Amino acid sequence: MFLPQFVVVVAFPDLSTVANRRQALLKSLALVAGLGVVGIAGAFFFQGLALIFVGGSAYAQVEDQLWLFAVLGTVLSMLQLLVYAVLARSGRRPVLLVWLAFVAVVVLGTQANTVTGLLTIVLTCDSVLLAALMLTDVLRPRRLDPTVGDLPRPAAAS
Repeated sequence: MFLPQFVVVVAFPDLSTVANRRQALLKSLALVAGLGVVGIAGAFFFQGLALIFVGGSAYAQVEDQLWLFAVLGTVLSMLQLLVYAVLARSGRRPVLLVWLAFVAVVVLGTQANTVTGLLTIVLTCDSVLLAALMLTDVLRPRRLDPTVGDLPRPAAAS
């Protein structure tokens, strides 16, 4: 999750400008996804080495699931980027989706009996949130006035 943090830092200024926002967001998401694929492959094919990086033998019980945690980290990194994009344009509506996903994780997470079950619930909720934010933020049609985000327009002076 923390590997692609630099992408958010570098992309944030472009995420707040109308002219560069969409292109910067798509490129940034692609870069984070690419880094995630490398991390997932590394955790899958080099489990022993990955185990050293996550804390050593204390986590040996989840060694065969480390790649799933890498998938979750990738999804969370992409979510973080999308949340920053929403903040950069002062969007408010997508924040409700984040809260709904949080509530779903808490409610459904109480039903999990295993680490794999909890991981599956969190990964599913976060993936649905990622798709929803993509639909509401990246893939939504451009407005006639692209400078207007989710904030109401000020009243015209009389």
